[in-house]
Amino acid sequence: MKDLEKQIDSKQNLVVSSRKNYRAGRIIIDEHAHKKHQIIIPRSGSIQVIASDHGTYMATSGQGFFIKAHQNHHAIYSGVISVDNLYLSPQVCDLLPDTFVFEITSLLSALAERLCKKLHWDKLTKELSSLCYLLCEEIKNHHQPASFLPRPNNTQLLAITTSIENNVQYMSSIKDIAKKLNMSERHFRRFFQAECKMSFSAWLTRLKIMLAKEMLAGTLPISEIALELGFEEFGSFSRFFKKNIGVTPAQWRNNYLREV
Repeated sequence: MKDLEKQIDSKQNLVVSSRKNYRAGRIIIDEHAHKKHQIIIPRSGSIQVIASDHGTYMATSGQGFFIKAHQNHHAIYSGVISVDNLYLSPQVCDLLPDTFVFEITSLLSALAERLCKKLHWDKLTKELSSLCYLLCEEIKNHHQPASFLPRPNNTQLLAITTSIENNVQYMSSIKDIAKKLNMSERHFRRFFQAECKMSFSAWLTRLKIMLAKEMLAGTLPISEIALELGFEEFGSFSRFFKKNIGVTPAQWRNNYLREV
């Protein structure tokens, strides 16, 4: 691990790649940052990346993360994880938004595979420049904002949203939440929209979907996942998930969490 970290931060290595496999379960990677941009491509399981100043991002197979150099973040790996990592020196990769999730297209997969064939690239050749340019363009063109849960700046609202994230099953009504902030429901909805750039109901839906995906990567029965998310019955959870994702929780577990 220390040798890999030296390779990542080495100025001589313009691009460094690695593939890691983790046992089944839930693994927390402590907060850190790299001197290079990082691209994370999950092959199986689900990964959350929590960027300290922005919010939470989630990806499963078919998606990936771009994390800008020097961006503090930590990660949560769920399920049986196989993941590819690419670390690109800023001099070979155009500047992109700090952190975001993108779709893995056929072209992007081929570009990443070519870059990963070498453990590290130490010369700025025409091939490397072309590969990195195409990679960055493909990533930018397939940005997926819906895989992001924003973080409010207001400290009181941040405490409330953090509490909801940790105990969504027992969350209070909007009326009670607004009361804690000495606001009317109408004022709270406007305040939340201004802080998070999305409505509270949209934020809550996205939170439940992200939590559901994380739990589906594990072994908990779907009926218990429904209860953990505050649904009174399995059917209502299944309909909610399919409405927002397009497939049932069972189909998601079978088709989107295995290695590709």
